[in-house]
Amino acid sequence: GALPAMRGALRAAALPALLLLLALPTPSRGHGQITWPPSTRHGGNIHAGADCARGECFWFSNNVEIPGPTTLPASMRSMEPEVEGGKRDVWRTHPWRAPGTAPVYGSGCGVAGGHPTHEYANGGVPPVGVRLGLDGAALAKSAPARWRRGGVAEVAWAMSANHAGGYAYRLCKADNPGGVTESCFQKTHLKFAKASPASAASFATFPDGERIPMQTSSPEFRRDVFVGSGASAENENENDDFEWVRVPVPTCRECASAYDRCGSPLLPTPGLDYGSQWNVQVNCYAACAGSASSRETGSCPDETQFFFGNETETETLRYSGYGKNIWEWSILDTVEVPVDLEPGEYVLSWRWDCEQSAQVWQNCADVEIVAFANQTRWDVASAAAIAEVPAVARGGGDSSLFANERCMDLLALCRTEQGRGTEACGQDRIDATCAVASAAAANARTRRGFVLLACFARFVF
Repeated sequence: GALPAMRGALRAAALPALLLLLALPTPSRGHGQITWPPSTRHGGNIHAGADCARGECFWFSNNVEIPGPTTLPASMRSMEPEVEGGKRDVWRTHPWRAPGTAPVYGSGCGVAGGHPTHEYANGGVPPVGVRLGLDGAALAKSAPARWRRGGVAEVAWAMSANHAGGYAYRLCKADNPGGVTESCFQKTHLKFAKASPASAASFATFPDGERIPMQTSSPEFRRDVFVGSGASAENENENDDFEWVRVPVPTCRECASAYDRCGSPLLPTPGLDYGSQWNVQVNCYAACAGSASSRETGSCPDETQFFFGNETETETLRYSGYGKNIWEWSILDTVEVPVDLEPGEYVLSWRWDCEQSAQVWQNCADVEIVAFANQTRWDVASAAAIAEVPAVARGGGDSSLFANERCMDLLALCRTEQGRGTEACGQDRIDATCAVASAAAANARTRRGFVLLACFARFVF
């Protein structure tokens, strides 16, 4: 049936990983991107799902926290929901705890590498060949999707590292007098459709158009929606009701208490120091969410952070999205297009506020609002519409991205007691693994720090 096939597809989509690292917690990289509509500026593709071979998932704001108290009820939490504040609640300042209030870098489309000036070992590096801190809003415009005002439209995204939390979609007019900005996006925060069972659910949507409803706490498969002000200090519409959807795929529950296992959160350490106490703790928190236990199969071996399916389905559906089994499918939702929108060109922003990490992931796409149904395009991710989108090869694109990751993984391994002194950490193995990555960084001229890191390995190990 469809569900066993889904499990097989998830396993078949696994990306190659260093076998010697399978048992170890690894730096959290990968992340998420828009896959529908196809007019995304960042390169996401419905045929590739969560695959990030072209760097489409490296646009975000790294190490950002909410500026005030939490607004999220415990029922919508995605990490240790039973912990009630205080020092034991290590997630209490992360963006999902007050959706929409954590400040972001850039204009609402993410920035390359997550920070304007600093790389970080927790995945805070830009796509190869892209300048650190480049504003995603500056990426080239795409041929727009066309949505009818007053109608509904389908949107989708995918992740390759499940940082939990929830997400929303927003619009900003492309010729907004103040430019495309995060505050502009917050003024047109889209509501999720709920008029019918089909529109009220989130779906795992495959490249061939097949859809499987995502399990939620609702027996009717209705998505878990949080309604709150969700506005930052920049937004004038603080009394508006903004809708956010909790990520329908829970992370694993591998620690009874992340505080007991990993300690209180440390301040981030700038730079690609994978052995810093802060990055070790980041990896510890990730391991509590299943980064190590789900790495090989993509599924949680035991508990998940919140309810996910019934007893007969958990064997098949307990994928976590936090291993290196990269999803072939995307999370698809239906949003309402406001009837009072002026026809014209808009930019769509997807914002994912995480709870497992102090990060906000963002991508943008181009949308034209039209008046009539016969003018629409890509408003529905039907099999026919998906077939119109040029397919990209999973794991294709810029292979130097994976060369960088393999080098970083190996250097991280060789700084541990498990790796130091092993054959894998011999100088010849380091040279062979990192040579391609160093060459790619030198050619890009934007990753000079990585060349220094690779050279530094010759003197450290």
